[in-house]
Parts: sequence; structure tokens; C-alpha cells
Amino acid sequence: MRLTTRLMKVASWLLVQRAVREGDMAPESALDASYRLGAEAEADRNPGAEPLPIPLAELLARSERLFERVRHLDARMYADGVVDRAPPHPVLAQMERLKDAYGV
Repeated sequence: MRLTTRLMKVASWLLVQRAVREGDMAPESALDASYRLGAEAEADRNPGAEPLPIPLAELLARSERLFERVRHLDARMYADGVVDRAPPHPVLAQMERLKDAYGV
């Protein structure tokens, strides 16, 4: 259950980023807490339970690393409530300046 929940949170976050990139959602809307990845709640570990099978334990560990990497991206992209907009492509900016200068 922890594995699927964690992966669905990451998938949902990625879908929001895609919606922003494609213009279906305003970047400011992505700042809403419901779209952000917060710190994951510590899983309720049952010390008396049987240990997980090794492949499942490995998947859990990998999903934790993935979640933390994406959470780090989220924190950097939306630090202090500011949408991190990529600067314009330098070549395209130069092309626009040339067009303006030569009236093309």
C-alpha cells in the first residue's frame, strides 16, 4: 500500500507539471498545497509483522528515493511560493532581436 500511494503521488505531481507546461494550468495554480509534494508521513511500522519479501523491500527503498528526488524538485521549483520560470532560450531571443532590428 505504501508503495502504490507513494508512486501515485509522484505520478499526480508529474501530471500537474505537464498541465502547466502545456498551458492547461496556470503556473500559479500549481503552488496550491493540494498539488505539492510535502514531507511523507512516516509509515506505521509494525515490529511484530513478518519481514517483507526482498524484491518488495527493494521496490519500497527505490520508491522512497524517487519520492525524495521529486520532492526536492518540487521544493526548488516552487521555493517561497515563486514559480521557477525557465529563462527564454538564448538563440530564440537573439532571433527575435534580429527580426525586430531588420523588420522581418
